[in-house]
Amino acid sequence: MVANTRWDAAKCLSVDISKDDIFFSEDETDQFEATEFCNGTIDGDLCPIRDQCLIFALSNNIEYGVFGGMTPLGRKALKKKLPSVKQQPNKEWKYMNQEEALAGLSVKEVNDIRRSLSDA
Repeated sequence: MVANTRWDAAKCLSVDISKDDIFFSEDETDQFEATEFCNGTIDGDLCPIRDQCLIFALSNNIEYGVFGGMTPLGRKALKKKLPSVKQQPNKEWKYMNQEEALAGLSVKEVNDIRRSLSDA
């Protein structure tokens, strides 16, 4: 018997993505639904590995998809506010909604982040 890895507990593994993959869609409505699913807003069940998933995405500079309950825009904003420390995860990285992630950034910084995502 193979031991379970932390990813085996991911809530998203229960979703049938054969027709529509909301986790890797560029559609903002799909992304919103994916974040709501991860964060338990839809069914009251927070993904048990949401925080680890977020740290993984931030540590590996993953620019696409919803990870850790955050969109690419939210994750980039979070990293702008709280950059990695000596190429290690920032101990302050934690889930925050998109409004919280964008709060405190200038209009120019937000526009630069949006542009970088559309150029990628």
